[in-house]
Amino acid sequence: LEDGYHFVFGGDTCDKGPGTLRCLRALLQLKKDYPDRVHLLIGNREANKLRFTAECTDEQVAGITPDSPAAYWVAEKARERPWNYFSKLAAKANGVDMADLSEEDVRPHINQANLFQYHLKHDMGSDGDFDFRQQELAHILGRKVEDVSDQEVVNSYMDSVKPGGEICEYMRNAVMVCLLGSTLFVHGQIIGSQFIECGENGVAWALGVVPELGGLSCRHVNDLRAWIVELNQWAQAEFDDWEAQPTWVKPPTEETIEGWSQRGGAGLILYGTPATRVPSVVYCRYLEDNCMPKPYPKQLVDYLVEAGVSRVVIGHTPHGNCPTVIRHEGSDLTIVMADTSYSNMKSDLNYKGDNRGDAVCSIAMDGEECNVHGRTGAGEQIINYVVPYGTGGGDPCIGLSVPADSHFFVKALLAGLQGEMSRYLLCNFDGFKVTYTNESEQNLRTSLFGDLGLPHKRELNHERSSSHHFDWNEGDVAKNVFRSMDQDGDGKVMLRELKDACSDEWVRKTLTLLAPDATLDDIFKILDTNKDGRISMEELKDAIHSPRV
Repeated sequence: LEDGYHFVFGGDTCDKGPGTLRCLRALLQLKKDYPDRVHLLIGNREANKLRFTAECTDEQVAGITPDSPAAYWVAEKARERPWNYFSKLAAKANGVDMADLSEEDVRPHINQANLFQYHLKHDMGSDGDFDFRQQELAHILGRKVEDVSDQEVVNSYMDSVKPGGEICEYMRNAVMVCLLGSTLFVHGQIIGSQFIECGENGVAWALGVVPELGGLSCRHVNDLRAWIVELNQWAQAEFDDWEAQPTWVKPPTEETIEGWSQRGGAGLILYGTPATRVPSVVYCRYLEDNCMPKPYPKQLVDYLVEAGVSRVVIGHTPHGNCPTVIRHEGSDLTIVMADTSYSNMKSDLNYKGDNRGDAVCSIAMDGEECNVHGRTGAGEQIINYVVPYGTGGGDPCIGLSVPADSHFFVKALLAGLQGEMSRYLLCNFDGFKVTYTNESEQNLRTSLFGDLGLPHKRELNHERSSSHHFDWNEGDVAKNVFRSMDQDGDGKVMLRELKDACSDEWVRKTLTLLAPDATLDDIFKILDTNKDGRISMEELKDAIHSPRV
């Protein structure tokens, strides 16, 4: 981690594919190496794994009956009791209807592995993660997937919540809220519009609310910084309570909050569910009913500005294939929604069950500037812009809404490649349906916005935002460009690294000179002269110094 910089991870390390353990281990090592500059946020997908110690034990397996309740936070119409789940497994295995099963037919299917899969599917929103963990263990152990037993997967889950385990140590080191300079970070939101058990018509500020131990009631703290301290202290106290009593004092017999609260850390677990009794910064979203961006109410904007906050960075709610910026009329306050986990639903690009595809972005703050770099995963769309800030800083178009008849908002600036002009990515949400289009800056200003008199974009200060800044007329161009492209520093550039590096202005200039009309795939083939699937420094240097360039 470069000197002077902080790294914030927004939570939800789990359930997104066959990489949970390695992601957690990498983050914990980073936290160990830079304890004061690495900040881990608690997400609902880490908090709900604390349930394993009470709900997935041998004792719990032995106690399951036809009356065992489903989780109270699952909507009633979607609830499935454990016995019904195991009965379906038995019916399928025996080739009979569920009505024809006896209790003895069902019992053989009630075991830890199936109990984990029941919870992952029906009350953790993690269907398929058991298979992901099996695949990851096979990768780590150097074995075939089919050679990793269900019991090894179970042991891996249970080990992760023991002292020293990945989930246990993540939760020990994580916080609810992080404030760095004028930027506030939370996993979910600081105001919610869809609370079930709290708020007025589901709307409530989570900012300023601190639950009591157990999570069934709360108190209010007016000062922002005092609230952050007290909420983080509460989370730590709940974690300590869980460590002291990780199993049931009394297993639940009914589908109520009270029935599921007889264990340590129950308040923290409840805080990360949709049935939270108090407004939560973890399980919280604030959008229009159709999922379009929704600015904060003026009272909240005024509160944040007075407290010295100019930017709120949030996650939890997937919102398209790159971050969404929400602006506030008459204020410099911006919201950056950073969750892109459902960028390309059912793409299965990198593994079966991959919903992200190739989309990836970084959000980097440097002083007042907030730089967004990455790719959408749609063809060769490279994202590169500065979030609006202050008086005329950043890109003035990002986050603006277009006229009501078209229902689009400006989501990102797409970098120009192969000599093309940059274009803006426009986006519309209608529930789970997402529509994209793109438009030139000129058309955006005239056709869509009319004559708004928008200022010109302030140029990104590359000297501050890129560690690979260099003067085109000075030094070894090939060496500097290669360093920008070789993102993992292994001396070779893969196709994915080449595409990622196109957020760098000098890389784009170089590639445009090398092959003005070629696609990135074609440029890679041109540079990879020995056809080994990688570009070396020598290959790039030969291309740059060729007579035609």
